[in-house]
Amino acid sequence: MDDMENDDLSNFREDDDDRIKPIDIGGDPLYAGNPVPQPENPLPPLPEETREVAENPVPEDIPAGEPEKPFLQDEPAPLATGGDREPFYIKAGEYIDLVEKVPTLKRIVIGAGWDQLSPEADLVDVDLSLFLCDKTDKTRIDEDFIFYNNPKACDGAVRHLSDSRTGAGAGDDEEVFLDLNGVPFDVIKIVCVLSIYDPEIKGHNFNMVKNIYMRIVNKDDGEEVFRYAPPEDKLKGASTAVVLGTLIREGPRWIYEAAAEVTGAGLAKVATDYGLIIKELQSTLDVDDDAL
Repeated sequence: MDDMENDDLSNFREDDDDRIKPIDIGGDPLYAGNPVPQPENPLPPLPEETREVAENPVPEDIPAGEPEKPFLQDEPAPLATGGDREPFYIKAGEYIDLVEKVPTLKRIVIGAGWDQLSPEADLVDVDLSLFLCDKTDKTRIDEDFIFYNNPKACDGAVRHLSDSRTGAGAGDDEEVFLDLNGVPFDVIKIVCVLSIYDPEIKGHNFNMVKNIYMRIVNKDDGEEVFRYAPPEDKLKGASTAVVLGTLIREGPRWIYEAAAEVTGAGLAKVATDYGLIIKELQSTLDVDDDAL
């Protein structure tokens, strides 16, 4: 598989170069010296409710060498949950047919949120990522890995909308937009993952956050389709990445299977499981997942 060049997403697959190069999920600033990309169709904010922007506002231009991690625009909490209607929760191992529940569903937002366990402790940076997989349960190309260093794929049908560093404030902390009709037909699974950023450097894990959830929202009317909170006992120990579930394509239908598959080896390990080659695999790859 070809590589991802950090300084130019549009050209990171070199078709004339058959050398195998790894994807960099570390701290090289993807947008150094360039304007921060804005969502093409920003979602409407909740009335009278905004999120606190993580620590520092995003500058119009990010100087070369800063920050350690690329910025995606932090935004206000963008989606309503259906007024006073209680969220519809599913449990680990359960399936939900999205099209059966919402027959007109075409465009969705996958949102995720969490809170810091202790305000006095070091802030934990949690990231939402997607893997677009074919019938072999592997990504087809590097662009099928949607994360903070590759925020757009499938000609804009899949877009990472925000990257919170702190989980502060109400509403979703990170979101990914999907136009289901724009996802290529050979993509039959979309895997949703939460992970700790650079856990081997900072020593962070999921024991340091709480109230983790993910949800799917109908982009066209802002109504929440379902919400899922992984069992807290599954996230104990040294876990630094968790597969929250998979969107499974069955003809015109999309079915979500909720999961809570953890690893102590971070996002790098999950990415290799889906066929990607990662630069400088994190030292936490040595963690024994059976001990989690």
